[in-house]
Amino acid sequence: MPEETFKEVEASLLSVSLTSSVDDLTARIVGEKSFIDEEKLQEIFLSVEGLIPFLEDRSQIEDIASDVTELSEPKDAEIFRNRLIKLLGNNKIFLASKAQELVTETENLFLSGRIVTDIRPIFGINLDEQPIAGMIMHNLHLHYQGSLSGQQEDIYLSLNSTDISLLIDALVRADKKADNLKAMLLKIGMIDLNE
Repeated sequence: MPEETFKEVEASLLSVSLTSSVDDLTARIVGEKSFIDEEKLQEIFLSVEGLIPFLEDRSQIEDIASDVTELSEPKDAEIFRNRLIKLLGNNKIFLASKAQELVTETENLFLSGRIVTDIRPIFGINLDEQPIAGMIMHNLHLHYQGSLSGQQEDIYLSLNSTDISLLIDALVRADKKADNLKAMLLKIGMIDLNE
């Protein structure tokens, strides 16, 4: 990456708001500086993110940068090392990495969902007659990533109207809890990374 472009990235890291993932951080910087190659910047940030778990405190940044520089043998080692020190010491990258780690620190990570609703007819003894009754059924399809396997998987759940009401109530309750916690974060001066 040319020095001028790296300086633009540094400037953007100062001005861009905190995010909950390195992917979001990359997208925000590219949104500000459209001439920066998103794929390359994401690759750089993900590489730096991969080193963050090895940081126990800020005093290790220079040692880690030196070790990585020595192992990777870049063309201009001093420039590479100095840039790595700056990126490893950047709070926005560090916090985005930690936030992403917390989000994914669960057995299964929700990716998407869909509900298909249909009517299930109930026939009487005489199948030549029209159905006597029917039931409205909902098929909930959840698409998720299993953290243990790393594979994307699916689960299908059959729900009736009572189940849907229970699910809606649980989601509304979760939304109200989130509103209360957002207000608490704002009151104590913490930034909500979900926004």
